[in-house]
Amino acid sequence: MENETSNSNDLKTYWLKPRLKGDSEIIFAGINSNLFYGALNSINIKSALDLGCGQGTLLTNLRKYINGLCCAIDLSSTVLKTTKHEVKGVNYVASDGLMVPFRSNIFDFIECTMLIEHVNDVSLVREIGRLLKHRGILLLSTVLKKRGATYFYKNRKGERVLEPTHLREYNSVDEVQDILESNGLKIREISIDSLKFSPLDPFFRYIYSIFPSEGTSKLHMQKLALLMRKSSRVPIPRYAIISLIAQKDS
Repeated sequence: MENETSNSNDLKTYWLKPRLKGDSEIIFAGINSNLFYGALNSINIKSALDLGCGQGTLLTNLRKYINGLCCAIDLSSTVLKTTKHEVKGVNYVASDGLMVPFRSNIFDFIECTMLIEHVNDVSLVREIGRLLKHRGILLLSTVLKKRGATYFYKNRKGERVLEPTHLREYNSVDEVQDILESNGLKIREISIDSLKFSPLDPFFRYIYSIFPSEGTSKLHMQKLALLMRKSSRVPIPRYAIISLIAQKDS
């Protein structure tokens, strides 16, 4: 079930596929592009949710792919204000992802990338299960921290993490699988890919910490900054990305 592929093989498959406008951002967003397309093609999607949409990298492609109801949730109303200008035709809601203000069994498809490590994971998975229709599809990604991995940030527990807001970083795929399957979400496919990071990202965070404003918060997403960040990305030793497709059984 686990599909660990080399970066070169993944890119070859990726470039051979028909691509949506803007989907070169998918690899940059921290999700396996093949799983993204696989999830979108696995069912007829009439309603979809991006849970923790951020600045809308994956949401852009999701909106272009489906014709039905498309919703996006993020805790930050400031972030959503920016995303609304970038991705049209989406119903945006500023909300806690653990208490989404939608009725149960409403979505065919939910994408939730790089969020679960920031929140109570069991509560998040239960909320996703509540929102998904029967046989609905979840596309999820998170950080895999292998033995010996370390980084220069610390979370509030004093643990070395990739982001200071990470409550946890999973040490195995089994940890994620157990949480999902114990809450009625059956794993269908898993991919593990190298996690790359730009050394410029801490610089942009530092600028924002000194000069907090809407302008500096978006500085890292300017065209030149994006180009510099992408071209300078390097693999982080002993870290990887877990991308998976799960389906609601009940």
